[in-house]
Amino acid sequence: MKKSKPDIPRPSFETSNFVLRRGESGSKEPDEKLKTAVLDGCLVVYVDEWTNHRTMEARAYGLTPGDRPVIIGYQLDGGQGIPPVQMWKAIDDLDRIFVKESGLQFVERTIPSQYASQLIKMFALAPGTGLDLSSHEADGY
Repeated sequence: MKKSKPDIPRPSFETSNFVLRRGESGSKEPDEKLKTAVLDGCLVVYVDEWTNHRTMEARAYGLTPGDRPVIIGYQLDGGQGIPPVQMWKAIDDLDRIFVKESGLQFVERTIPSQYASQLIKMFALAPGTGLDLSSHEADGY
């Protein structure tokens, strides 16, 4: 018998203070508030499929080859009760993205080629962010 997950209180986000929706479902138009937040340098919180809240620096906002809006960022922590794991992430479910803080000074980072190559159109790139546009080759291929 599968044990149920304990009900752990999660931080709440007031919708009036955060960018929540990108508009009509399937829209290819950029959300101007989200675009501005990325251009200003912002931290976002995204809610993953297990309802963990993860914080990341939003570094790029654009479209994927499937015409889906995506945020590429550098994850700073794993959320409540999860060890901090710093890594690059691409999030294409923007309804799960909340702008936490904007107008930040980021350290310089370069988006790795396996993430940069996912963008066919760029809406916004955060200050201090480079793109590695070399061909991505995985080990052993």
